[in-house]
Amino acid sequence: MENICFCCKAETDQHKLIKCCVCKNDYKHTCVGLTLNDVKTISNKSGLSFTCTNCAIIGKDINELKALIAELKNEVTQLKLQKSVSSQTLSNDTFEEVVQEAKQETEHLILRVKSDNQHHQKTNFRTMFQPEVVKPFIIINVFNTMQILSGTYIIVFYAVDILSHVQGVEHIDHFLAAVLTACVRFIFTIIASFLLVLIGRRTLAMISGLGTAISALCLGTFLHQNCQGNDYVSALLVLIYVATNTVGFMILPGVMLGELFPAKIRGLAGGLTFMLFNFILFGVAKVFPFVRGIVGVSGVFWIFGISSLIASMFLYLTLPETKSKTLSQIEDYFHQENFFVD
Repeated sequence: MENICFCCKAETDQHKLIKCCVCKNDYKHTCVGLTLNDVKTISNKSGLSFTCTNCAIIGKDINELKALIAELKNEVTQLKLQKSVSSQTLSNDTFEEVVQEAKQETEHLILRVKSDNQHHQKTNFRTMFQPEVVKPFIIINVFNTMQILSGTYIIVFYAVDILSHVQGVEHIDHFLAAVLTACVRFIFTIIASFLLVLIGRRTLAMISGLGTAISALCLGTFLHQNCQGNDYVSALLVLIYVATNTVGFMILPGVMLGELFPAKIRGLAGGLTFMLFNFILFGVAKVFPFVRGIVGVSGVFWIFGISSLIASMFLYLTLPETKSKTLSQIEDYFHQENFFVD
């Protein structure tokens, strides 16, 4: 039998060849990077063997494949265990009841969407008299009226005139004082946008209403008593009044308009609401100079405080919490017979 190298196919002396222990092919020592001494050592000593490059690569790939298969088996086992645990949990929590509730809610939403689509073109003023529309319409417009009377916009329109009669601010440039109150309003409007995400609408309304009422009543009393030597107190009360009024009362009407009215009537109801709001605001703004001349600045802030207190009580009794609720849930709530919050 010829001694031929499997790699270079050349005839070679037997002592220059070395056999791969895997594929059993003979390789010339120079083809595999060995010396004659290496060949002699491997051939004579037991426990030593030679593996060609091809067999070594294949063996490495096989080992990696085995490791990958073992890893996949472990993952499959873990998935089976998780599936088993989850199926047991679902069975304990009455899986069928959960599925039925989900189906019923889905069917309810589908029917509502179909109904809204069918009557979309038929929306008219008669829709305004449905319970889910009348109740939020009353709540929003009563609140808008009390918000105007609490001075939310009056303090903006007549800032210079009002501040010129407030002790502690009268020595400051009145236009600069008006700019400072506007800056406070701007800052607390930004703060309110974050509070809308963090706390509920009712909580925000109570904080704003009570804060506005307390600061306005205290300021009115302070001005009525004509306290001397405490000019900074009145200035501080003005800033607190503006801040607390802005953080809730100023932004809530827009939020309520988008959350309380059903989608099918929101455009019409929102238009009527804004019409009434601007009509009332126009009247109050025109009457304010005459009222201030009669009751004075202290009386004006008493009116602001009492109106804020009434608005807070009204919202506490009628405004449901709408944070984290869907529009369908809110509409279902107003469709019930109750008007006051349970």
